Amino acid sequence: MRSKSAAAGALERLVGSVAEKDALVAAVAHECERAAQMDWAVELYLYAGRPRAALALITQQLSNALQPALSDSTKGAFLARCSL
Repeated sequence: MRSKSAAAGALERLVGSVAEKDALVAAVAHECERAAQMDWAVELYLYAGRPRAALALITQQLSNALQPALSDSTKGAFLARCSL
């Protein structure tokens, strides 16, 4: 795997400014999100300097993972006792 700087160098040759590069990477991250490739989307959002978008995606994934446990009354009672 190439280093981040080598990949960034290739991208900078194709896209002029840092703002354009970040916008392009964020657009690709959004497409990854739409295609349910959440791990890639989070990584790309972080690379593009959009940590809030990455955090929102992580929060949504965590909420989706916990929802079945919260709807099950026995697991819900256990989770209520285990506050973070």
